[in-house]
Amino acid sequence: MERLDSSAAELAAADDTAVELVRVRHQSMWRTRIETLLEDLDHERRAQAADQLREVLEQAGSGLAVNGGLMSGNTFSGPTVFQAGNNNRQDVRFGPGA
Repeated sequence: MERLDSSAAELAAADDTAVELVRVRHQSMWRTRIETLLEDLDHERRAQAADQLREVLEQAGSGLAVNGGLMSGNTFSGPTVFQAGNNNRQDVRFGPGA
């Protein structure tokens, strides 16, 4: 659990320019750790662990989408840019020469 907390803390502390690199590094690290763990299990325990991982991922993903990813009831006045999603990058400039 300590390693997972450490990964979460490093992601939270990363600035906008580094967050994607940190995310990719930790994603690769955790994928390797999980694959190694699963490879070391017999067939029955591997299937059981895979089911448990799916359950954890479903629970983690359930809080990511608000209203099924839909946004409604917004009111904007003037120049507006609106973006929804995960891990997006957006550079917006308004005015002359933008």
